[in-house]
Amino acid sequence: MQRLRSVISHWSGSFRDNRDGAVSIWLAGGLVAMLGISGMAVDMSYFYVMRDRLQTAADSAALAGAVVVSNPTAMRQEAKKYAQLNVPGDPNILSDADIVAGHWDHDARTFAPGGNPQNAVRVIARMSQASGNPAGTFFAAALGIDEVDITASAVAAFDPADDWDFVIAQDVTSSFSVEIADARDANQAMLDCIKDSATGGQDPLWGMVLFTGVSTIYKPLQSAVSSYSDLSEAIDDLALCGQSGMPACSGTHVAPGINAAIDVFEDSPHGSEINRAIVVVGDGDPNPSGPNSSLTVQQMKVLANQAADAAEAQGMSVFTVFFDETNDDVAAAFFEGLTRGKGKFMRTPDASDLPELLLSICTQTALRLVD
Repeated sequence: MQRLRSVISHWSGSFRDNRDGAVSIWLAGGLVAMLGISGMAVDMSYFYVMRDRLQTAADSAALAGAVVVSNPTAMRQEAKKYAQLNVPGDPNILSDADIVAGHWDHDARTFAPGGNPQNAVRVIARMSQASGNPAGTFFAAALGIDEVDITASAVAAFDPADDWDFVIAQDVTSSFSVEIADARDANQAMLDCIKDSATGGQDPLWGMVLFTGVSTIYKPLQSAVSSYSDLSEAIDDLALCGQSGMPACSGTHVAPGINAAIDVFEDSPHGSEINRAIVVVGDGDPNPSGPNSSLTVQQMKVLANQAADAAEAQGMSVFTVFFDETNDDVAAAFFEGLTRGKGKFMRTPDASDLPELLLSICTQTALRLVD
């Protein structure tokens, strides 16, 4: 027994005296714990990043789908397209079943699938085992957690509190000869969006004036819903200056176009109860000719700005869409300077972008993420 106590005493003393071993044990344990915590932090950071990306994908998909909510096939195609732009390489983040058209009740803040009128789209984006694309883990795999499910949802709806009526002031000068088909597509895309923005209250109104050096009222304000077929037919018949029903070819002067749009709004059955937008679509600086041959370019620019001022004074907003394949900065600056009120300026050197630009004016003014 005495010998046993001596051995124990010896070992204890050796352990107290040799502390390097104890420190190594504690240090090793601490490193394992730190690595575990760091690993979990890496995994959590990754999950947060992917969750944000998935939410952005859901938001974009809902907005894109809502633009064409009345066309179920196009709605799903557009939603998937924009979802995958935000999470490239993953075609499974959005399925047809997770893209649903319905009615958003702005007062109750509820979404009813298939409700009437259909003014909203709900999407649910997924990275999950069920959809075959779960988010993998890094360090959590050591704990037996190889993958996790992540979801994000969004609802986009047209907001009746921000209703708009629109008049397009379309340039139909000969310089638009190659691009007139793009102009027709652009006006149709905007009309479709405006029709879909109807929320069950006052139908949105849409009209069009055409201008060269002079202007003509092509279509007075009509309901984008009940007069949709008539307005679509008018867009199909849109042609260049000098042709039947079109203004004479006589240079380019934006002021008559804006003034004609103001005149159209004066006969609006909605009056000034809702927002009113004049959308000027053109492709260059003023060009004195014909009835305007006595004016200088600068004088025509002043007159155009005065017309825009008159529109703003009556509570109208002026949007401008500038197309010019040579990307003329001087002409672009002139068009940008015509924006008024809530209006915005858009520019492209590619006429095929015109439908997207006019469509975006509709979505910016009426479409919202609501949930």
